[in-house]
Amino acid sequence: MFKSLFLFSLVGLALIGFLFARAGRKPDPVAPERAPPTVGPDGVISVGSIRLWQDYDANEVAADNQYKGKPVRVMGRVLAVEKNLMGAAMVDLPSGNQFFRTIAILTPEDTPRAAMLTKGDTIVVQCQGGGMMMRMAQLDDCILLRPE
Repeated sequence: MFKSLFLFSLVGLALIGFLFARAGRKPDPVAPERAPPTVGPDGVISVGSIRLWQDYDANEVAADNQYKGKPVRVMGRVLAVEKNLMGAAMVDLPSGNQFFRTIAILTPEDTPRAAMLTKGDTIVVQCQGGGMMMRMAQLDDCILLRPE
């Protein structure tokens, strides 16, 4: 009898502690990579790299209307730094999908700066929306605004 009462008391205290710990937490802020699109006073659309890809994945036509050919500022973590077939530096950013990425193609002037990036760096690029190619959101003529 004493063992059962002791066991129930321990379980009850653990449950109460768990509930109080959860009640004191603030909701997690939106990760910058998941930030929804906002238009700044300069007319530039700011959006997270994951949200950009998700918008394209949900409806490519609607996403093209929103982003393609427009100035876009995108934040994300560097997954890889590569060169495309033309020799331009490309920075792969997260998309929220393990197979497809958001690709930022840098301007020739910013290609030397790409050599300073490493995987895991958080960056902000300003680009022209390039649409979707092979299930990857593409950003053209990107300049690095901020590696953090």
